[in-house]
Amino acid sequence: MRRLLMGIRDVRGGDLDPHVQVRSRDEVGELSTAFNEMTAGLKAKEQIKSIFGHYLDPRIADQLIARPDLTEPGGDRREMTIFFSDIAGFTQISETLTASALVDLINAYLTAMSGPIEAENGVVDKFIGDAIMAFLGPPFVRDSEHAVRGLAQTVVSQFALTMWLLIGAPAVGAGEQGLRLYDAHIHYSHDAGQQLPPRQAIAVLRDAGLQRAFVSSSSDEGTQKLFAIAPDLVVPVLRPYRRRGETSTWFEDDTVPAMLAGLMANDRYAGIGEFHIFGESADSAVMRAVVKLASKHRAFLHAHADADAVRRLFAQDADAVILWAQLVLRCIAVA
Repeated sequence: MRRLLMGIRDVRGGDLDPHVQVRSRDEVGELSTAFNEMTAGLKAKEQIKSIFGHYLDPRIADQLIARPDLTEPGGDRREMTIFFSDIAGFTQISETLTASALVDLINAYLTAMSGPIEAENGVVDKFIGDAIMAFLGPPFVRDSEHAVRGLAQTVVSQFALTMWLLIGAPAVGAGEQGLRLYDAHIHYSHDAGQQLPPRQAIAVLRDAGLQRAFVSSSSDEGTQKLFAIAPDLVVPVLRPYRRRGETSTWFEDDTVPAMLAGLMANDRYAGIGEFHIFGESADSAVMRAVVKLASKHRAFLHAHADADAVRRLFAQDADAVILWAQLVLRCIAVA
């Protein structure tokens, strides 16, 4: 009886290995036999759970063990949110990497992208090479929430991917072992030019492995100097600032739209920005003129803005393309 009590304490503590020797055929012997059968069953379930856990979400494994009837053919029809993601140009990328570097890349990428899915109670259904398939829905996410939570997960996944590329991706850099790296936010204003002449600046960007870079400057002269040296690398973006210190006043300067229009008539720009705009300032006459100018030239707007300003910009032009700088990741409703 003492050994049986010790075994029960061990099981209570999470140890499923105790085995009580059966030495009699009385009630104590029957109880010992039942105890051994119970621990063997629990251990088998834990082994099954562990094996399933390598291939299924642990929550699904738990449900299948608790309810074997769920494995019966048939199933249910449910509305869910499905998420797909893969690496663009993966075949070309894989051809430039060693086998070990490719494994490191895939493991790091899948880990970075799986976190936001799990944070929203989504289920990673499968990994298909470099691709991820996941779903959000019952029983882990309510019917009324899966679409919104799926959208939130997608935004966070994009942010996680960006941060991974910038600070965590293995084998990112120059040379044959590198990935294509893009920078969407480079300023080359007069103070930068004084510290790093144009040709040296381009050399730094190439050494970092950049394939393309959105460059904007105060004034535009810096951007044009870099573009003249490396048109294959620099993608010009036009800031509405003539000099530093205009970030909080430019949208009140009536001469800004004409200045931008004149420059865009003579040079080709991918976008207008990066500019600072917040709240109701986005409804100023100057900002409205800039939005129309961007639409005319099919240029994007690179806005360092709050959510209110972004709503106002889209209210002016629902088809505008906005590169939202300094995005604060939180759930907002854009009507």
